[in-house]
Amino acid sequence: MTRYDDNINNNSTKPFHTFRKSRVKRTVDQGKIATILKCNTSDTKVAEIFALAQPDAIWLCMEHGSLDYGQAENQINAAKIYDVDSLLRVNRGGYSNYIRGFELDCTGLIIPQIKNLADAKEIEEFTNTFEQHLLCNHVLAQAVLPGMRERGHGRIINVISTSVKAPLNGLGVSNTIRGAVANWSKTLANEEGKHGIRVNNVLPGATNTGRLKSIIQAKALKGGTATEEIQKNMAGAVPAGRFGEPHEIGGVIAFLCTPAADYISGINVPVDGRRTASL
Repeated sequence: MTRYDDNINNNSTKPFHTFRKSRVKRTVDQGKIATILKCNTSDTKVAEIFALAQPDAIWLCMEHGSLDYGQAENQINAAKIYDVDSLLRVNRGGYSNYIRGFELDCTGLIIPQIKNLADAKEIEEFTNTFEQHLLCNHVLAQAVLPGMRERGHGRIINVISTSVKAPLNGLGVSNTIRGAVANWSKTLANEEGKHGIRVNNVLPGATNTGRLKSIIQAKALKGGTATEEIQKNMAGAVPAGRFGEPHEIGGVIAFLCTPAADYISGINVPVDGRRTASL
């Protein structure tokens, strides 16, 4: 939103993009008490009527009503027309990139049951992982599916983790999200099979990559143990007695993309040296 900032050179009249000036802050800075009206409705017209009453802010609530993201955005915009701030209460766990855009125009976000910075960080870690692994997959798939349907042919391979079959200790967020990706993939395979589109998941075990090396180094640093010992113990836990190589993962992916795999869809393929205990 284009605004003039108090810190801008007085000789300049050039507007620039910055955060909206808070009406609540202006009122408090003047030594006055800020007024807030609570708006428990999804109707944008009601929010506009509230703003016409000229409080310092209106309180919008997604937790105890039917307000969705789009309606919240409309109500915030309605309040802005009358230079009225917005306080937005979101559902527990509802903080995500969908909400972050509102921060530009809200005096504040109210997130229930978040008591401290550690709670906020935990929720952000979960939502970031969800967005990176599931939402990004979905957005990418939606971009390529129309062309695949038109051709009557397509291959989608998700590289996930063996945690889909056997959750890994201490990786609750990762286990949860990768399980979600696997189920999303299975649904996609069921829905798109009639268009000649095959969707499968490859589940690598410990593979000799830079990521694995960084994990080994982190474990060694945390436990005060030599990296060679950590590496030896991790490789020894694999029935094959070694880590996988990237080309071995790539070989399975390549096969699933060939005509020889035309009748394979909706499955999880572990490539882990027999380490996964489940079938």
